Amino acid sequence: MSVIVEVVHTVSPGTAANFEKYVEVYGEVCIPLMDECGMNVAAAFRWCTGQMNRDLLIAAYESTGAIAEASAKIVDGVNKGRIDKLRTLGLDIEECVHQGQTLPYANAERLVELRNGNSGTPRRYLYSMQKVPLGKVAEAMDIQSKLADALAGTGVELVTAYAPTSGERGRFIHIWAVEDEASELAFRSAAEQLPALAELRGLLDWETLDYLEPLSYSRLQ
Repeated sequence: MSVIVEVVHTVSPGTAANFEKYVEVYGEVCIPLMDECGMNVAAAFRWCTGQMNRDLLIAAYESTGAIAEASAKIVDGVNKGRIDKLRTLGLDIEECVHQGQTLPYANAERLVELRNGNSGTPRRYLYSMQKVPLGKVAEAMDIQSKLADALAGTGVELVTAYAPTSGERGRFIHIWAVEDEASELAFRSAAEQLPALAELRGLLDWETLDYLEPLSYSRLQ
C-alpha cells in the first residue's frame, strides 16, 4: 500500500483573480520542481464547495522514506530560488499537509485506468470524508471495497481512498470521479440501484461531500 500526501493551499486575499494568478505561477514553477524531486503529484484540484480559494494536491509514495527524500530536495530547490516567482505575487499562501495510508481496494490500476480512459467529457469529482465507529471499521471497509467494484463502469469510479495517519481515528477519505449528472445523483442519494451505498451510510457517524475541479496541471482530468 502507498503513502498518500494530501496538500491544501489557501490563498488570501481570497479573490478569484488572486487564485487564478496563484494557479498559473504554481503550475509554472512549483509543479516542475516537484516532478524533478520525485514528488508524484497524481492529481491537483480546486475546491468548488466549502472554503474557497483553496487547492488540493494528492501525491503517492512507496514509503515515508521516499517522502523525506523528495521533501529535502524540494527544500533545497526553494532555498535556491526556484519558486521565488510565486513569492513575488504578494499573496498570503498557507499550506496544510496530511499523510494517509491507502486502503487495500484503492489500487494503482484504478488511477491508471482513469487517466487512460478519459472520453474528453469533463468529469465531476467528489471528495468524501467519512467517520466510522471504530467497532465497525472492518465492516465498512468491506462494503466500500464491494461498492468500488460494483460502481466500476457505471459512471462513478474510485480515484483513491486513504485513512489519515494522525488525528481522529476512524476517518476515511474517498475521491470519486463522476461522468454525468445522473450517475452523480444516484451516488449522492444512495438510490435503490446502489443498496451497498445505503448500507454503508447506515454505519457512518457522519459524512461530508465536497466538489472538486481539476486544475490545468493535474494529471487526472
